[in-house]
Amino acid sequence: MINEKTYTCPSCGDELKRIFSNKKQKYYYACQNAIEACGKFFGEKNGAPAVPVKKSEPDPGVPCP
Repeated sequence: MINEKTYTCPSCGDELKRIFSNKKQKYYYACQNAIEACGKFFGEKNGAPAVPVKKSEPDPGVPCP
């Protein structure tokens, strides 16, 4: 048995499952929460889910350089 690291969904906090796509011949991660509740999918990058980085909103009080 392979000891795989577990990852959590950034949207709902449930577990992400690593799945192999026969169509694309690569792995991806799917949220294990019900499709209606979350159902997020993430690609794989360097053996971990490629979770999108949240962009920070610019501070309206600080002028743009």
